[in-house]
Amino acid sequence: MPARPRSSPVRRLVGLLSPLLLVTVGVVHLLPVTGMSGPEALRRLYGTNLTDPDVVVLMRHRAALFLCVGGLLIGAARWSEWRFPAILIGVVSVGSFLVIVGQSDEVGPELSRIAAVDRAALGALLTAAVIESGHRAGRAT
Repeated sequence: MPARPRSSPVRRLVGLLSPLLLVTVGVVHLLPVTGMSGPEALRRLYGTNLTDPDVVVLMRHRAALFLCVGGLLIGAARWSEWRFPAILIGVVSVGSFLVIVGQSDEVGPELSRIAAVDRAALGALLTAAVIESGHRAGRAT
C-alpha cells in the first residue's frame, strides 16, 4: 500500500483554522445560554429588564436554541461532515440578527455590542466556509 503524501505545514495550519473558527463561533453562541435560568440572567446579558412573562419565556427559549447552534458548531469542529450544515445554520443565526438590527430604528448599546460580535462571527463563518470549500476541492482531485 503506497504511503499517503504528507501535507505541508501551511496546509496543516489552514486545516486547523476552520475547526478553530467553528469552536470560537460556537462559544459565542453558548454565552447567552445562561439566559435560560431566568429574568435576572437575561437582564445581565442584554442590559434590559424584561417585565412581560411571555417575553421572558421567548428569550429563555432563544437561549436554549443558542445551546443547539453552539453545540452543533463545536461538534462540527470535530466531525468534518457536519461543517457545511453547521456553517449554514451559524450564518442564518448571526445573519438574521444582523438584518433585524439593521432594520431597527433604534438599538441600545448592549444590542450594538452583540451586533459587533455577530459581525465578527459572520466573518469567521464565511472564512471557515471558504477553507472548507478549498479542502473539499482539494480532496476531489
